[in-house]
Amino acid sequence: MTQKSPAHIVEAFYDALEQRDFETVLGVLREDAALWNEHERTDHSARFFFSSSNPLWSAVSELRYAERKYSVADQEVTVEYVARGRTVRGRHFAFPVTARLLLTSDGQGIRRIEEYFGLADAAAFQEMLAG
Repeated sequence: MTQKSPAHIVEAFYDALEQRDFETVLGVLREDAALWNEHERTDHSARFFFSSSNPLWSAVSELRYAERKYSVADQEVTVEYVARGRTVRGRHFAFPVTARLLLTSDGQGIRRIEEYFGLADAAAFQEMLAG
């Protein structure tokens, strides 16, 4: 089996999310993978968040990780992107995110995702999903 680079693993992860290919997404995430963001500052299950059972996926009809810029350092990939999409109610959104993804020691799976985004953007997005 050919070993893939950390950047390739992360790019495939975001591509699969855009396509809602949850089988591929979950195949890249380690069983105990954590998702953290700078506002809540607590770990959540990345496997739940990025699974089809998360209510987010029924509230968002389209999601793109646009304008991606990757920086790679060993088993860590930082991605800057603009989350662009549309809710099922037809409301459009776009906000910048910086994500730091930490890979397993063999570089073939994601063990932690840390997301950084503006508090006002997060609040507006949550409001848009709710109403």
